Amino acid sequence: MYSDGGYTVLQLLIEEVTKMPLGMKHSSFANDFTDTNISKAYGFFGQALLNYNYTEKSAAGLKTTVQDFLKFMLASMDGNNGEPKGREILKSENIDLILNSGLGTFKSALPDNSAEIGHVGSNKGWTSQYQIIPKKKMD
Repeated sequence: MYSDGGYTVLQLLIEEVTKMPLGMKHSSFANDFTDTNISKAYGFFGQALLNYNYTEKSAAGLKTTVQDFLKFMLASMDGNNGEPKGREILKSENIDLILNSGLGTFKSALPDNSAEIGHVGSNKGWTSQYQIIPKKKMD
């Protein structure tokens, strides 16, 4: 069962236990909206919206770059040349436990029966989506 609260529990667990980043140096859950690289929130009709601070930081508060989010996605995938950076945190035996709908990652089967995982989400002024195929080897 999916729950934003599940993300919050995972956030607290990772913060408390690992204290290890994935090298995502341009990502933050801080409420700082002064960075000029942050995109602006817009409504359905193109009107500018105020920036909102969400209590559930891990479910709704990540500010990141494409390059940093790619590091997160690569940590979920198999690598041809050794394990991708981040696998020391995301152990192979735990990947399937972590990548489940209760923690916000949804799986679907592709025509070749390989798994595709991802998430779509939105809050007022924002929409995001990612999809990956974990078993595809990354060079």
